[in-house]
Amino acid sequence: MTAPFSTMDAGAIETRLQEIAGLESKHAARDMDGELQAAMRGGGDIDAVEDLHLQAQRTARRLRVERQALEAELPEARRRDARKEIAGLLDEHGALVAAAPEKIDAIVSAWAALKTATVAWGEHQKAAEVIASRIANLAQANGMETPADIGFLLSHRVIEVRDDWHTDGTNMLVAMTSSERGVHTVAGVRCHRVD
Repeated sequence: MTAPFSTMDAGAIETRLQEIAGLESKHAARDMDGELQAAMRGGGDIDAVEDLHLQAQRTARRLRVERQALEAELPEARRRDARKEIAGLLDEHGALVAAAPEKIDAIVSAWAALKTATVAWGEHQKAAEVIASRIANLAQANGMETPADIGFLLSHRVIEVRDDWHTDGTNMLVAMTSSERGVHTVAGVRCHRVD
């Protein structure tokens, strides 16, 4: 008794089909007439040889029918396998959907913080510039030398952030809009709004 084909996955069916192909190839290569002739010439048991041939033909028929049944079952087995894989992927997707608001909140908060910090830095620079200009004007008007430790505020770290934005900003924008791109690039996939 064999296990029902409906319980086999596609890999098991494909493996069995390969085994059957090998057995059928061996059977097709067998010279049964030659075996019978050899038994006749050698005085062997002709009935025993014919019994072996009948058994081999029964086995070949059984293999052929099994192959046909497996070939018919293979598309359904692939669908069963796909359903199992999809179920697992749906769980993974569900976990990603559940975690999405936290990721969105982090982006929104970081953007708000960046805008606030950038505006504050700009105001800080402007205030320093106004004071430095006032000092320079007063010093010049009164024939004095302008102190060396005043001037525009410059931050190499802020410049690095700006340069990094120019380098990675495009990638960040792509990541932020990837769901819109997904609608157009992946057949059958729609946006899944998470907020």
